[in-house]
Amino acid sequence: MWAPHATAVYVIGDFNGWITDATPMTLLVNGVWTATVEGVAMGDCYRYMANASWDNEELQAVAEGADCAER
Repeated sequence: MWAPHATAVYVIGDFNGWITDATPMTLLVNGVWTATVEGVAMGDCYRYMANASWDNEELQAVAEGADCAER
């Protein structure tokens, strides 16, 4: 994820019970953040949180075509 002004970024989703601080991301270079997430299944929904606010308005899906709208 690219978040050049963030000081903390997390990926939150079905795979970690939507616990906001369960999966912190690591800053690489030039504002690029990364994380390796265990237990992700096809169709899991997720979002990014940067600096304690949601970075993306819509939920994202691990697999294209998954329905995340009802979460």
